[in-house]
Amino acid sequence: MIRFGRAISGDLHEAERREWWLANGLGGYAAGTIAGSLTRRYHGLLIAPVEPPLGRRLIWAKADAELIDGEQSWPLFTNRWRGGAIGPAGHVHIESFHLDGSIPVWLFAIGLTRIEARIWLEPNSNTTYVAWRLLRGLDAPLRPLTLRVRLMVNDRDHHGQTAPGQIDPRLEADSTGLWVHQPDFSLTFRACRGVLSPAREWIENFDLSVERERGLFDCDSHLQIAEGRLELVPGEWVGVVGSLLEAEPSADLEAALKGRQEWQQGVLDQAARRMPEMYAPPDWIAQLLLAADSFLFAPAAARPSRWEIGDRGLSVVWRLGTRHDDLSAGADIGDRPARMGARHPVDLRALCRSRHAAQCLSRRRRQS
Repeated sequence: MIRFGRAISGDLHEAERREWWLANGLGGYAAGTIAGSLTRRYHGLLIAPVEPPLGRRLIWAKADAELIDGEQSWPLFTNRWRGGAIGPAGHVHIESFHLDGSIPVWLFAIGLTRIEARIWLEPNSNTTYVAWRLLRGLDAPLRPLTLRVRLMVNDRDHHGQTAPGQIDPRLEADSTGLWVHQPDFSLTFRACRGVLSPAREWIENFDLSVERERGLFDCDSHLQIAEGRLELVPGEWVGVVGSLLEAEPSADLEAALKGRQEWQQGVLDQAARRMPEMYAPPDWIAQLLLAADSFLFAPAAARPSRWEIGDRGLSVVWRLGTRHDDLSAGADIGDRPARMGARHPVDLRALCRSRHAAQCLSRRRRQS
């Protein structure tokens, strides 16, 4: 399992070099750093193809959360600004980070208070969930705690950047949610155990350090459109869901998280039904399979797939809708070939056996 403690999470340089990435099977994705800071133009909570399967655009950029306890507050996010300034430095409160399958999970520790945070995408839907949970425990505070969450949006190609004033969406809000209307899409936000209030403000000069290393433009801006107030209750999820669906997305975070976890388990179960070695694979093999599945996407109506078992083991054959550069592509899972579309499957059976052999050899050496 991928897991990092304070030694990595609390060090900004190390935390920014570790990135998470999620996909929804339709060409949409979310990505970021462990620290919560933006270092690439591709970082955001919902990047989706508004003209499927191409035209991927940054839609939902950030959800910066702050823990409020009376007159005190602590950031649960980090921002890097043009010129090198860091503020706030919420990564110092991260006690650990790990992946639950492909779901990024943060544990924040502020005094005796422990808050878990998760981000996930609904499978086969351009819908993102951002959720927090105050953990139960003898040391959990009895006084009321709240989260203040600032929502930022955009509407640019995921290869580009935004200048202040470049977009001017129309906002609607009522007691059930908030709607962001752009010419090519409408984004719906709903809060679970809280309220969203419109609060329009351009947040400028995010420093994209990795883009600078690539020799590309390294500054970006996002439009804050709302501020949420979420009431923390021990053991219960609170959060925000953002979706491009015409129907209102469900704000049932518990059910949505369970759905994502069941979908991940379904990927592993599908492999297990076709290859005995995958019934109880090592954690790193399961992680590899889920990671590979994340890169497979196509329009929902045209997503053929098949699993093949041959002399080399299990091959996963899917058609890719687009490459990262929005060009049409087709490929099988495996070592990346020089020519996209070439057959070069991964042999998961060999990977399992090699792992088992290495474990047996290690035990024999210790016994001798």
